Amino acid sequence: MTDIEFDILDELYFMIHFEALMKNVNMSLDEMNIQLRIMIEKEWVSIFEDDISAEILYDNEKFEENFKSYYYLATKKGLFEHNSN
Repeated sequence: MTDIEFDILDELYFMIHFEALMKNVNMSLDEMNIQLRIMIEKEWVSIFEDDISAEILYDNEKFEENFKSYYYLATKKGLFEHNSN
C-alpha cells in the first residue's frame, strides 16, 4: 500500500463526499481520480450516488463523468489493508 492509498483510506472509515475527500487529502483532481480508480479496482473502496444506502457498480465511463458527485467508503478489504500497515 502506498502512502497516498493509506491517506485516502484514512478518510474513508465513514462515508464521505468527493468534495470533502479532496479538502482533507492534499492532491490534484487528476491524481485523486487515478487513485480512486486504482483503489476501487482493488476492491478497497465502494462508490455511492445520491442514495447513499445503495452501492453502485464501477463503470469506467460513468465514473469519469460523475466521480466528483459520488460518495466514497472503504470496504472491509480496504480497512483490513489499511490496518495491516
